[in-house]
Amino acid sequence: MTLLLDAESGRVVRLETSINLVESLVRVLGSAGDVVSVLQQALMTPEYVVGDVNAA
Repeated sequence: MTLLLDAESGRVVRLETSINLVESLVRVLGSAGDVVSVLQQALMTPEYVVGDVNAA
């Protein structure tokens, strides 16, 4: 987790988090092949934005 601070006020202006989704899915699903199958059908971007990424 990374906090980005405003230089003038010293307040948090942005919170950045990162997760290793693949590692977590391997732990749950049991194999890298199963993870590939799930992610091929997933409605998410490489940045983990979830939803219908092809919708207009």
